[in-house]
Formats: sequence, structure tokens, C-alpha cells
Amino acid sequence: YATVTHDPATGFGPAMADTDGTLTPRYYAAQRVNRYLEEVGNTLLSLRHCGVKFYGYRCKDTAGAFAGLKDVAGGAALVGCFERENERYLLPVNLSEKESADLRLSFEDGRALSLSLGAGEGRLIKV
Repeated sequence: YATVTHDPATGFGPAMADTDGTLTPRYYAAQRVNRYLEEVGNTLLSLRHCGVKFYGYRCKDTAGAFAGLKDVAGGAALVGCFERENERYLLPVNLSEKESADLRLSFEDGRALSLSLGAGEGRLIKV
């Protein structure tokens, strides 16, 4: 990780450590992500990344249609798309750094899945 401190005028907040070496909230967020990746890392390593989809946030999707996912409601989310043979996985992530989100993933076949995610939290799910 780069721990560069950016000029506040750019609109990007502090890095993981400020200029005097004090750890910032971004450091602790990265620490939480790393702990979760320790849990799911072996599974992720066995999957092929197929792209990402964004909901409630203006950014270009790279996954196109994937695993029948139709929509995500309840907050801005990034959804990583992965596969292994005939298995499909999604990794929805709450894009808010401050607010938790109750996301509802809707699928083309009428199924729905509700997830409560903390600020910046994600969860790997097999669909």
C-alpha cells in the first residue's frame, strides 16, 4: 500500500498515515479488508475474475450480464464477479466509508438476497 498524504485541495482525504506517522481511519479500514481477505483468500485464488459491476455509483461496468444479477438496491455498491467451472460467485462491497448499508441483490429469475454490510465491508457469496 502507498501511504502518501495528498493535498486536501484535491478532494482526496488522508492516506493510511498522515505526515507525522499517525494512522488514519483509512489504515484501519485496510486492516479490516486484509483480515477478511485472509478468510476468503484461498477461495478467491481458485476463481477467475470476470469483472466488476457498479450500482448507485457512476462508473463503467466491466462484467456485463453476470450470474443473472439484475439490480442492487440499498446503497452504492461495487460487485466483483468471479467463476470456477459451472460455479458463479459475487463479492458485493458497500462503497460507503462511513455508513452501513442493507443491500438487496435482485436476480433475473426472481430470487433476491438481502445483505447487511458495514461501511466498506464486502462478502463473498456463491450464487
